[in-house]
Amino acid sequence: MSKNLKYLIIGDGASPHLLKWISALADHFDLYLISSRSVLPEIHSIIPDNQIVALNFSLDPDGGNLKMLSLLPVFIKQVKKWRPDILNAHYITSYGFLAAVASLVCSRRIILVQSAWGSDILVTPQKSMLYKMVTKFALNRGHLITSDARTMTEAIKKLTRNQVETFVFGLNSLPEISLSQKKPFSFFSNRAHTKNYRIDHVIITFGVIASNYPDAGLVIANSGPETESLQKLAQRLHLTNQIEFTGFLNPKQQNQYYHQSQFYFSLPESDSTSVSLLEAMAWGCIPIVSNIEANNEWIEDMKNGIYENAELIEKIPKVLATHHSIAAVNRQIISQRAIFPTLIQRYSSIIEKMASS
Repeated sequence: MSKNLKYLIIGDGASPHLLKWISALADHFDLYLISSRSVLPEIHSIIPDNQIVALNFSLDPDGGNLKMLSLLPVFIKQVKKWRPDILNAHYITSYGFLAAVASLVCSRRIILVQSAWGSDILVTPQKSMLYKMVTKFALNRGHLITSDARTMTEAIKKLTRNQVETFVFGLNSLPEISLSQKKPFSFFSNRAHTKNYRIDHVIITFGVIASNYPDAGLVIANSGPETESLQKLAQRLHLTNQIEFTGFLNPKQQNQYYHQSQFYFSLPESDSTSVSLLEAMAWGCIPIVSNIEANNEWIEDMKNGIYENAELIEKIPKVLATHHSIAAVNRQIISQRAIFPTLIQRYSSIIEKMASS
């Protein structure tokens, strides 16, 4: 039945995370996409070009983006043209708000699904009363809200009484790995270069590690408004010979770094479940994470990763000695809890029931 349902996604078509949703949903629905930015080539191979609109809009990576209201007329026009059965917005305080407004002015019944990604619930609503009102409005208009972590689900329930379901942004499948091919004392970071993800702290922490392990190397992928200042920080700490900035990596390139890296950094101040953390776990990297609730859902200190703190240097040789068992535990966790197509099957069943009621 579900393949007959028109499913319109609104989000950032340049995001590999949205690609993951699209890849999994394609087996269940007739997909359409409105992207604020450009669209990854892989998406064009999944969704017909005449069912994609790319608006090439400039986004603020820290969230909010109320200026996206300027896109509302174009968005409403496309919704009326395509007449979707399901409208699924990814990121509540921007796309979700647009979708909520559009659902008010479109005459036909549309199932509105609001998909939260993390900072749209855990950070943006705390910036001002206006953002909190925007968030609550978007959530209250949704027939279903999806979350990717238990801690975020609980935060959403404080803002709305509507149905919330947890679907982790997991992997499409468990990759084949070989720990023997990992470079000794190789570290990898690929979170966005914004204040929340504390890449500056990654560099400072790596500097402490490098002073104890001179052969250590760090690859910093991705980009953002802090990239230039991060590069200058590496220079000030005399780490330019040990830190490589690669810029944005496509999924294939990223997997190559997961494959060769022994350690993976994820030190945000606030976060939901990090897809990158799950990927690193699946590829057998030893996670070094900040001690926040979302990370605690996946990592237990010295059991299957490391909490970043003052004892970090003492922890490194201990976890290296148990690298094989850490990798085995983490891959089992991913297999049981974070294979996305399995989770999407449950999600599809929920949407089908809503559509037939």
